Amino acid sequence: MARAILIEGSIGRGLYGILALLAPKMLVAAVPGIREEDVHEDARYFNRLLDGRELLVAIATVIAARQGRGEREAVAVTFSARSQTRFRLLVSYASAGGRIG
Repeated sequence: MARAILIEGSIGRGLYGILALLAPKMLVAAVPGIREEDVHEDARYFNRLLDGRELLVAIATVIAARQGRGEREAVAVTFSARSQTRFRLLVSYASAGGRIG
């Protein structure tokens, strides 16, 4: 059961990572009230790094879950990635002048 949940979550994370790396402007356009010009260059670079991380975490989690090992480690990595994503959101929020939406 835990393996299936990890794999399903990783598929979504991997798709997001690919989309964010290949089409970041589309993601910015999906947020009401934010234009790409409103987001500081440093925040965009930071986001690209973390989006690549999303893809790598997804791949590593699927590999570990399919091999039947490392579920505890995969959960820890996923938790760490979620914490980093929340930090990324705060950085993006601050770079947009504290206004989203």
